[in-house]
This record gives sequence, structure tokens and C-alpha cells, in this order.
Amino acid sequence: MANREKVLTRLDAFSHEIEQVKQMLVSEQEEALIQYFEQAHRARSSWLNARARGDWAGDELPKVPDVDTSLMRQLLGLGKRQSKSE
Repeated sequence: MANREKVLTRLDAFSHEIEQVKQMLVSEQEEALIQYFEQAHRARSSWLNARARGDWAGDELPKVPDVDTSLMRQLLGLGKRQSKSE
């Protein structure tokens, strides 16, 4: 494989990223998770906008994963909390 090292490097980075998210979940760092996924969303949007403009100068993939912040908030129970009376 011609790009074996690059693939391994990306896999290592992805594994590290997943471990960080896991630790935030384990330690119930709600605000950190929200910020993480919001930043991921902004990074992807920026990357997509650059591509839509035909800006392919930076061929590096975004550092953060593709995540729909609102969906992740719902999945992780990070949305607005309802009071017990509701």
C-alpha cells in the first residue's frame, strides 16, 4: 500500500479523538462535549464552504469529525433539561 503510513497516522488521530470524547462522556463533562461538537460542526461547515468555492488548496481533511450538533445533543441527552413538573 502506497499510503499505509498516512492511513495509520489518520487512524491513530481518530482513535485519540474518540478516546477524548469517551473520557468526556465518562466524566460527564456536558459543556466540554457541547463545545466539542459545536466546534466540529463549525470546522466542517468551513471546510465545505471552501470546497463549494473551489478552494482545494488545503487538501487536509478537517481535524474534527462530521457531527450534527443538535442530533448529538439529543443522543447524549445534552439538550435543555425539563423540570420534573413538565
